[in-house]
Amino acid sequence: MATCPACGYKLKPWDIKAECPKCGVNIPNYDWEARLEADAARSERTFASFRRSTANLKSGLFGSPLMITRFLCTFLPLATLVLPIFRLTVQLPFYAYTGKPTSILHLILAVVNGFDVKAFLTLLRSEIVGHELRLFTVGLALIALGMLTAVGNFFALIFGSIRLQYTVNYAFCIASALFYCAAAAVFAVSFSAMEQSAPDIYFGQLSFALFVGIALFLLNLFLNLKAAKQLRHGK
Repeated sequence: MATCPACGYKLKPWDIKAECPKCGVNIPNYDWEARLEADAARSERTFASFRRSTANLKSGLFGSPLMITRFLCTFLPLATLVLPIFRLTVQLPFYAYTGKPTSILHLILAVVNGFDVKAFLTLLRSEIVGHELRLFTVGLALIALGMLTAVGNFFALIFGSIRLQYTVNYAFCIASALFYCAAAAVFAVSFSAMEQSAPDIYFGQLSFALFVGIALFLLNLFLNLKAAKQLRHGK
C-alpha cells in the first residue's frame, strides 16, 4: 500500500486524487528537486561504472603488448584439434586404418561420414579389446574436457577483464593442462594394453599434439599471471 511521502498517511484504493487527503500535499510533485538530484546522481554513478568497466575491458584485453599477446595465445590450444594426437592402426576383416596420424578433427569427420558407432559400442563390451577401447574412449573424453575448459578460459578472460580479475583463468588453464596430461597417460596405457592383447589388430602410438597443448595451456597460465601483475602495478 502506498503512503504519502509528507505525512505517512496510508493511501486507500479510492484515494485517486494527486493531493493527499490528510495533509493536502501534491504527492507526484512532492520534493521533486531532491528526487531529480537523486536520479541524476544514480545516472552519474551508473555511467561512471559503465565507463570504468569498458576502460578495464580495453586495458585488460589490448592495453599493452603483453595483454594483446595473452589474448591471441588464448586461441592457440585450439590448434590441437588439427594436430596429430596419435598414430593409430586398426586391422579388422571389415575395416582397416593403418598407421595414419590422427587428429581430433579426423575422428569427428569419421563419425560424421558414417562411422559405425554401433559396432564400436559392441567392441567396447568385447572381452578381448573392450578394456583397452574403454580406456581409449576415456582419453578422448579427457581431451574434450580439456578443450571445453580452454573455451571457458576465453570467456573467463572477457568477463574477468571487466573487473581485472583472472583467478578463474588460472583455474581453467591448470584444468586444461591436467586434462591433457591425464589423456596422454590414459592413451599410453591403452596403447600398451592393445599391443599386448591384440598386436595384430590394434596398434597406437602417441604423437606430439597433446604435449604441444599442455605447453600452450601452461603458456596461457604464465601470461595470465604476468598480466595480473602488470595490472596491479597499473592500478
